[in-house]
Amino acid sequence: MTIHELIKKSGVNRRTIYYYIQLGLLPAPKGKGKSFVYNEEHLRRLEQIRKLQAQRYSLKEIKAMLEHGVPTLQTAEVGDAIESVQYLPISMPREVQPGLEAVSELWRRFFLDDGVELLIRWPPDQRTLRSLESKFKTLITHIIGEAS
Repeated sequence: MTIHELIKKSGVNRRTIYYYIQLGLLPAPKGKGKSFVYNEEHLRRLEQIRKLQAQRYSLKEIKAMLEHGVPTLQTAEVGDAIESVQYLPISMPREVQPGLEAVSELWRRFFLDDGVELLIRWPPDQRTLRSLESKFKTLITHIIGEAS
């Protein structure tokens, strides 16, 4: 589709589309000059950006979320075992990492039940998953001991 068709279908103006491409929020179109071609991926991405902006995410946070493949909605329903998942871009201040700029990381908050949440840096590495598996049993034992 042409830029005019993309503007009409998305409701986003040309200048904003070019700005999103410059920021890396949208992929560059195929072709050169006046023969630039946009596709359905551009349209879907513009819709994702719009939904995330409506949830008050900054463009910087949205870029991090899109790079990590975050769904279009902040909270996704995931079934019986876990009530929902929330995607949280978190910027770590310099004090946490001396000598480095603030780093934007993506975390997932799993709502397991009323009053029970689990926050994990996303995507987790294998060490994190093994640690979670082994420590979960210990945590449950500890909770049961303190609750009785």
